[in-house]
Amino acid sequence: FPSHDRYLQKQYKTDIQIAKVAGHNLRVGRTPDNVDPSKSHLNKIFYGSWTMDVNKEIEKKLEGVSYRKDAVKTAHMEFSVSSQWFDQATPEQIALWEQNTLNYVKDMFGEQNIVYAVTHYDEQTPHMHICAVPLVDNKLNFKKLKFITEGLSGIKEVIIHNKQDFFTKNYSEVSTKSAIKQSNISIIGVVPRYAMEFIAFNLIIG
Repeated sequence: FPSHDRYLQKQYKTDIQIAKVAGHNLRVGRTPDNVDPSKSHLNKIFYGSWTMDVNKEIEKKLEGVSYRKDAVKTAHMEFSVSSQWFDQATPEQIALWEQNTLNYVKDMFGEQNIVYAVTHYDEQTPHMHICAVPLVDNKLNFKKLKFITEGLSGIKEVIIHNKQDFFTKNYSEVSTKSAIKQSNISIIGVVPRYAMEFIAFNLIIG
């Protein structure tokens, strides 16, 4: 899998902002100039529906949750790799990239908090849009999830690029305690950054 993927994350607080972004992502209303309508049938939706009322779905997910009016209600993520990779990739590779991307977001946000997830194949560079509610312990907490997703960016590479087996095979015997006691500067210098993030990630998830 390519290592030069693009990852963008934005936050939205108001229903107007959320609906505007959803209008583009779900292809509602005017067709943007950068969209090729002849390819729109290739787009895929994994969560939600093309005709959904996004704000109503968000309110359902926030039922029983108290939050400030200025709280971040949704995190919007965009994942992509180069158009050249998509041109050369097999259908199986593309399907695996899609599934691994979804798995990453499900692990970080929780599947129950995903509002919609779509892939666009009608623009120059194919990409996936995912909208999720940043709920942590039944509270809106975008800052905490943003810290985790950005601070452990290597985990995204591990999951999306299907490298879990590599790290499991090579670092399964490395425990956090032994790493703290035995590691030194020379060891840290040769251990890949993603391996250290992999250890840190396991501290978070259990």
